[in-house]
Amino acid sequence: METITEKKELVWLPADLAKKVKDLTDARQIENEILKYVSDFKLSLRTDMEQVDEEIIRYKASMIKAKQMFREACEEQMTEFENLWATHADDLAAIKRKAEQIKQAITPVKNELQDLKAEMQSVNKWDIEGLLNIVEKLSNHLGYDGRTANILKFLFENYKHPTP
Repeated sequence: METITEKKELVWLPADLAKKVKDLTDARQIENEILKYVSDFKLSLRTDMEQVDEEIIRYKASMIKAKQMFREACEEQMTEFENLWATHADDLAAIKRKAEQIKQAITPVKNELQDLKAEMQSVNKWDIEGLLNIVEKLSNHLGYDGRTANILKFLFENYKHPTP
C-alpha cells in the first residue's frame, strides 16, 4: 500500500467528498473516492437530463392536446354560429322586406321635401326683407292718429279687389 507522503494543499471539494477523503492517507483510496464522486455526479446529470427530456415530451404533448382542444372549441363555436345564423335567416329576410317597404313609403315624402327645399332656396330673401320693412312702416303709421295713418286706414277699409 502506498501512503501519501507529499505535502498537502487546500483544495475545495464538496462537503460530503471532503469528509470522506479528509482522513484517508492512501492515494488509491482518495482517487477511488474522487472517481466514485465523479461517476455519481455524471449519473446524476444523466438522470436529470433524462427527466428534463421527459418533461419536454410531456410539455409538447400537453401543447398538442391544447391545440387540438382549441381547434375543437373554435369549430364548435363556428357550428353554433352557423346554426344561429340559419335559424334567424328567415327573420333577417323579413326585416329586409319591411325595411324596403318603409323605404318605399318614405321616398315620396323625401322627394316632396327636396322639392320644397329647392323652392324655398329659390325665394329671393331680399324681397321678403323689403316686404317686411314696408309692413313695419305701415304698422308704425297705423299705430298713430296722424294724417298718414288716417289715409292708410281709409284705403284698407275701402279697397275693393277688382273682379276679373
